[in-house]
Amino acid sequence: MIDGNEGSTAQVSTHRTFESRWNLAQLGIQGLFALAILCGLLGVFGSGWLAEATTRAPDLPVTVSYDRFLRNTAPAQIQLAISAPLAQERVAVRLNRDYLDRVSVSQTQPRAISVEADGDGATYLFELGADKRGEITFSLKPQEFGILRAGWSVLGRSVSFTQLVYP
Repeated sequence: MIDGNEGSTAQVSTHRTFESRWNLAQLGIQGLFALAILCGLLGVFGSGWLAEATTRAPDLPVTVSYDRFLRNTAPAQIQLAISAPLAQERVAVRLNRDYLDRVSVSQTQPRAISVEADGDGATYLFELGADKRGEITFSLKPQEFGILRAGWSVLGRSVSFTQLVYP
């Protein structure tokens, strides 16, 4: 038994190189946690400021709303909004082949009156009705992870956007 008056003969020394490396490793791990929390708050892993984006078709009152970050095989939606009346009651939306090779379109709302596929992609034709405006929703599932480059066109006007699909 060690009495409070008796001293210990064990020598404790510091190892400065190890301690500096250990502190650096701890700082790195804490930085990664802080980065993951910040990304989550900004919307990289779900809904939030970075997660949602919109783009417009040139010279048309058409806005495309989409999620920048998707999960592989998880359902997603892309909404096409026509905010002002168009000259015609029908609108053609063309999806490029590269996009369709990596995404499965399960349905559209409203239902397309026709879909024509060729070697370069597919064209969906929609009836807008008498007011010549409305919203079209594409329900889809990514089939591969990676970067998706969408080269759509609405009434012949190009609409491009990029999405990242997580595994």
